Amino acid sequence: MDSMSEQLWDVNDVAKYLKVSRSWVYQRVAAGLLPYARIGALVRFRASRIRAFARESEQSSPEVGSES
Repeated sequence: MDSMSEQLWDVNDVAKYLKVSRSWVYQRVAAGLLPYARIGALVRFRASRIRAFARESEQSSPEVGSES
């Protein structure tokens, strides 16, 4: 996808997509755990990077009920 047409999301969009609270998103941004860009005082996210983050998080999480 052309970087000029890349969709940017705000905190509300990310929270809705990941099904988490806005504060969870801000906490992950502050900890450097979510890929984001600052535009002035605004925090924005590339939709493709958030989707990739979700896929990677899903793959790296242990399965429920599995024993180590």
